[in-house]
Amino acid sequence: MNYTIPNIFLEAFGLKVEKMYSPSLDSNLPQDPNGLYQGIEIVEDLQEATKLSHLGTPILFPITFLSGTYQYFDRETGEILRKQMPEFQLPSTCVASFRRPKVINKTRMNGGYSTVKEIFGFTDYEITINGFFIPEPGQPQGFVSPKAQEDQMVKWDDLADAVQVSSQIFLSREIHTILIEDFQPVPQRGRPNLVPFTIRAVSDEIIQTNNPLIWS
Repeated sequence: MNYTIPNIFLEAFGLKVEKMYSPSLDSNLPQDPNGLYQGIEIVEDLQEATKLSHLGTPILFPITFLSGTYQYFDRETGEILRKQMPEFQLPSTCVASFRRPKVINKTRMNGGYSTVKEIFGFTDYEITINGFFIPEPGQPQGFVSPKAQEDQMVKWDDLADAVQVSSQIFLSREIHTILIEDFQPVPQRGRPNLVPFTIRAVSDEIIQTNNPLIWS
């Protein structure tokens, strides 16, 4: 089943895009002759793109779960075991947002205004990754179909361990590992090749303890 870009954004993110402009391949710059995109900056140099999608479009901040040995719950024995997980690049449609509140103690002043604020530090980053599974012929690990991508993501969600992540947008915040708290795919009726999903996670720092299930 084929989808237009406006329909994909509407189904996945609720964004209504009424008009689209596709530049010709022989044009030097994708200027819209109808003026629909006036005021939007055109990036001529895509050196910051580290990877390209199978359509040739740049992926500025691809997100990859790194291969390694991870812990998981054995459902039959209830024990914590280890298994090898292969590298998995999340779909190129993913957009990550970050939130990190400060730990602040506020003391009210008698007979005055405002408060005395003491900053003790920062909480973990609260991370939300939105995207959708669509057919990706150029998927690096060979998970081409949306079903294969979703099945692989379920395996990562089932881990009882922090996940090593590689992405420039994460590294710029000094995030090297995350703990997946929730993975929610939302299948669309009559659209098997379009599966929106949301991943909620928190940043993590590995600290060696005697308990294998304790993280910082």
